Amino acid sequence: MTTEIERASIGNPQQQNDSAPSGRCDAAAQQESRKGADTQGLWSGLPDYDAPDGAWGDHEIEIAFQVGSMRAVRTVTVGGNGCGLDVMRSAIGVLFDQLATETPEDDPIVLKMCNARGSELAHELYDEEDLEHIAVGVRIVAFREDP
Repeated sequence: MTTEIERASIGNPQQQNDSAPSGRCDAAAQQESRKGADTQGLWSGLPDYDAPDGAWGDHEIEIAFQVGSMRAVRTVTVGGNGCGLDVMRSAIGVLFDQLATETPEDDPIVLKMCNARGSELAHELYDEEDLEHIAVGVRIVAFREDP
């Protein structure tokens, strides 16, 4: 179930994982959500990813979601010794858990999305599968190997 709320701006966006925007509907967030269609944007920012199989560290994963014209981009950190598609799959579960933790006890879990006009959509989530169904792109942004 989704609810659309017309809003010109969100105000002070909350930050997640120090650099990940949460629920932003500003021009920068909209530009960010369009980047996935650009091949240069897709490959930029990750220098020499050498599938660190067996290496322990943190992967920063960016996930793009879309429902109609509504979009959201969220970034999560997945720790461990996985690599490639394994950590990308894990990112959905990590994000669902974060959204559940951020949600007050009696409120539904939602992913906030927005369109180019700044309209906001609170997309209700019941489990990880709901996120999987609206995911339109996943990419590894960074890997930091544990010392």
